[in-house]
Amino acid sequence: MVLSEFQPSPRLAEYLRVYRIVQFMFEHPENIPFKSYPPRPEHCLSFYPRDTEKVQYADSGKWHTNQSLDAETVFPSYIKEVNEQLYHSPDFKNMIQVVENFLTQVAAKQQKESHRIDKVSHQVLTMKEGVSVDWIAKESYLSNRQLERKFLDRMGVTPKYFSRLVRFENAFRMKNQFPEKDWLTIAIHCGYHDYQHLVKEYQEFTGKTPTAFHLLDSEGPERQFGVADTY
Repeated sequence: MVLSEFQPSPRLAEYLRVYRIVQFMFEHPENIPFKSYPPRPEHCLSFYPRDTEKVQYADSGKWHTNQSLDAETVFPSYIKEVNEQLYHSPDFKNMIQVVENFLTQVAAKQQKESHRIDKVSHQVLTMKEGVSVDWIAKESYLSNRQLERKFLDRMGVTPKYFSRLVRFENAFRMKNQFPEKDWLTIAIHCGYHDYQHLVKEYQEFTGKTPTAFHLLDSEGPERQFGVADTY
């Protein structure tokens, strides 16, 4: 079993949050437990060099296999070669290097100039307490109206929605890291007004209460190996 996070190199740190390698081996593949995925504030680029992943959306009940968004619609066609290199990699260190090389080439061809809002949004991802849209605007040297427009252009969501997702993820990770903490303590620490505010956000993002969603999470495949999502 492997569930490890690795930091990107300094040259890619402004684009990447973390590399995550997941490898689970089950004696009876037909009985692999479900993994409930919480919403995340960032986009994820996933490679499946050894196996596929099936995804079922709770609202529709439909099944999808590696079809969230085909990477070839966004990245160059040689991304297939990257997956092939990952398949033949002798170890995880080599896998990280393969992806680093690929993303370095992609970053070198970016067409948009960097903006302070990029640095600020990355900073928000690492903050453990909630932040306001006014704070993001101030740190980005923009008015609230300018921030709204530029944030949508660069991040694909509004700054308010982004900050809500970050706050939600912080609460989710904190509960996994400190299961003994009560929900009210977590809610206040992560910037919610009160427990009911936290419940409302959980129901909107997951369709379940905090307790019910974490009960699902506690039944995930990684839990059988004694680990949990805490980063």
